[in-house]
Amino acid sequence: MTENEVSAGEAVQETAPRRTSRWQRVLIGVGLWIASLLGAYVFGRVQAQTEIERAKEETRAAEARVEAERKGTAELRREISRLEARRKLHLALIALEERNFGTAQQHLRAAGKLLSEDESAPLVEIGKRIAGRQLVATEDTGAQRTQILAAIGELDEQLTAER
Repeated sequence: MTENEVSAGEAVQETAPRRTSRWQRVLIGVGLWIASLLGAYVFGRVQAQTEIERAKEETRAAEARVEAERKGTAELRREISRLEARRKLHLALIALEERNFGTAQQHLRAAGKLLSEDESAPLVEIGKRIAGRQLVATEDTGAQRTQILAAIGELDEQLTAER
């Protein structure tokens, strides 16, 4: 070895190893602790955000199912209302055959009201004509019976055409 190399090596040995003070170690420990806390916080936030997004997606899916059920329910209610109007017309016909004109008139009005509340324009028109019809107590109910049967026929045509 040369003299320069030896003196450089001696210089390295002559310098005392640098020791960290106690405060520096405490600060480094606190810094690492804060960094780990921050990491845990970020991890928790990301995980919570994932859960929130999943819950929002489930909520949207449930709301879509509810809306589909509402539409289905509304359609069923409309169908029930139409069939109830058809039933009321049949009950009016039976009451007319029994010469119970008051009951027949009530059934006609109820059928007319149900059809007038429908969304279909042809059914609303049929409902208005039925509700406006006035039954008269007579011995011969043939003409009135024929009118009710015609209304039933029109209603049946419209109900089968809309399906």
